Amino acid sequence: MSLEVDFSGLHAKVRALRAAAADVTPALEKWGDDVAEQTARRFDEHDWALRADGTPADLEETGRLRQSLQRPMAVERVERHGAEFGTDVFYGRFIERGAEGKGRRVLPARPFLEMTPELAAKLKGRIADHLTGRHGA
Repeated sequence: MSLEVDFSGLHAKVRALRAAAADVTPALEKWGDDVAEQTARRFDEHDWALRADGTPADLEETGRLRQSLQRPMAVERVERHGAEFGTDVFYGRFIERGAEGKGRRVLPARPFLEMTPELAAKLKGRIADHLTGRHGA
């Protein structure tokens, strides 16, 4: 009695996996669409902190910040092993992180560009699909 194992196709699969892992740009490009979609939803659906005068706040007065976060984003760098998505609108950082003046918070943080568990899961899925050759939407 004997047990036989055939690894003849393994080398080709390992080479294909290595080649896919060497450049995950396609997965990151698709994930950029996910980032843009989530950011747009946050502009529309989030209950933002009230303004200092107690009135409801939204993130749009001119639409410039929102426009800078649609594809292609104002800050968009996708490379073989990493990506950066964001805005070049000066006041975006103050809206995202809030601001203080004279020792007190004068603008509450209203994070609109955030790595949520949902977005992290989409990134993992995009990379897994890329590595396994499944290039679905």
